[in-house]
Amino acid sequence: MSEPTPRTVERILGYRTAIDFRNRLAHRYDDIDNAHVWRIIRDTLPPLLAEAEQLLLEAEIGLVDEP
Repeated sequence: MSEPTPRTVERILGYRTAIDFRNRLAHRYDDIDNAHVWRIIRDTLPPLLAEAEQLLLEAEIGLVDEP
């Protein structure tokens, strides 16, 4: 998977936060609050998934100017 363009990144709500959280899960998993993870899954993941699906749809029909 290629790196997203700055234009794509600015359309993804909480992009940097998602990357940081992934890194924390991968590298500091012993310091994770399960309730916090569940809140993210419940509250943040659905809108993020919808944004990703929209970006993929736009890329499929040629609306995204990705390299």
